[in-house]
This record gives sequence, C-alpha cells and structure tokens, in this order.
Amino acid sequence: RCSQSAACSIAHSLSEVLAVSGLLNRTQFGKSVKPPQPAGLWETVAMPTSYPNSYTPDEGGKAFRRSLYTFWKRGLPPPQMTIFDAPTRESCTARRERTNTPLQALLLMNEEQYFAAAQNWAESLLEKAQLTDAQRISQAYEMITAHIPEPQTLDELQQGLDAFRELYRSDSAAVDAMLAANRLADNEASAEAESATTASATTTQANANTAADLSAKRSELAAWTMLVHSLLNLDITKTRE
Repeated sequence: RCSQSAACSIAHSLSEVLAVSGLLNRTQFGKSVKPPQPAGLWETVAMPTSYPNSYTPDEGGKAFRRSLYTFWKRGLPPPQMTIFDAPTRESCTARRERTNTPLQALLLMNEEQYFAAAQNWAESLLEKAQLTDAQRISQAYEMITAHIPEPQTLDELQQGLDAFRELYRSDSAAVDAMLAANRLADNEASAEAESATTASATTTQANANTAADLSAKRSELAAWTMLVHSLLNLDITKTRE
C-alpha cells in the first residue's frame, strides 16, 4: 500500500485490488492494453486523420493487466490515472503530486474494474461453504487491509451485509442491474440465471425450485459483492497514515 497519508496511485491501488480478488493478469511483456474508460473521450481530442482516433476497450484477461501496460495517449491520458495525479509525461517529473480528493473516491466507487474485482472475490468467498459470515468477513478484511477486524468493525460489516441481503432479496431488478452491469467479470451466476429464466417458463415443480435456488444465489452474490466493494473503498484500504 502507499507509504504516506495520501491516496494510493490508481496503478498501485488497482493492481493490489485485482491481485487479492484473483483477477490480476500476471502476464509479462507484450502489447499495451486498453482498460475500460468512459465512451467518446478520445473523439473529443483526436484529429480526423489521427490513428487511433477512437477507443475500443479490451475485454477478457487484457482488461486485468497491471496498469504498467495501459495504452497511453498523450493528448488524453487515461482518466483514472489523471484523477490520481499521474504526470502527463510531456516532461520529466522527479516527484509526482499526491492528493486525496472527493473525485478520487467517486471514481473508485464507480470504477468498472473495481466492481469486477469485488464480484470475483465475492464468488470465491461464497465457494467456501464451510465458513460462517463472520469468518468470510474477517478473511476478506484481513486480506485487503492487513489488519484483523475489531469486534465492533466485524459487527458493523455484518450489519452492512444483512442490509444488502434484505435489499437484494426483495428487489430482483436491483440484482439484475448489479450483476448485468459487471460485464468484465466471468459471471457464471448470471449465465445460470438466464438458463433459469428459460426453465421457469415450464410448470414443473423441479424447474420452479431450480429457478428459486438460482435467484437466491444471485441475491447472495450481489449482497457479498457490495460488501466486498465497500471494503475496497475503506480509507484504510486506499490510504496509509
């Protein structure tokens, strides 16, 4: 983690998050990659004859490589890095600025790769069926912060998980929105749910039970995804005093 009371660079923070979630692509060398960014940015600065003048995000494993391999356009650097004080590279920088701003927090709360990491991590936690909620929360908290959670912290996180569960169990549309928005992660649960939608069209009790089970799995995954995403946005995760 970063070594002073300021926000970590997005390169360091994102690589750490992808690593603990199991999504980090550790492939070395090769061509630059284009992680997700808001659509239409390059078109605002590109000349008609410039190449490339449009941005097509990479998908699959390329979207989860270290930021070292991110394609850099001097006319419009990656916005995620710019918000986290990355130099423009138009001149040599001996020491980069370090700031801690609300815009950085807003980025991390909505960054597509962060949600993909949160969902993948949530899936791995739920695969450990022998663990209790408290054990899963403690494991996740310790992995991302390098601290064992205090009883009060553990209780607050459990309350948060319960609130997310209540929300998603009562609102299937919110579950669909959460999991559908996360197109970067390999979401097996979403694929299963699509099959369940088709299966539920039949009138057999077995298919009805299958659809109900898959619906419960999806709501549980959405709840844990939000909890893990909250952990990724804690001050203790993003900064170090």
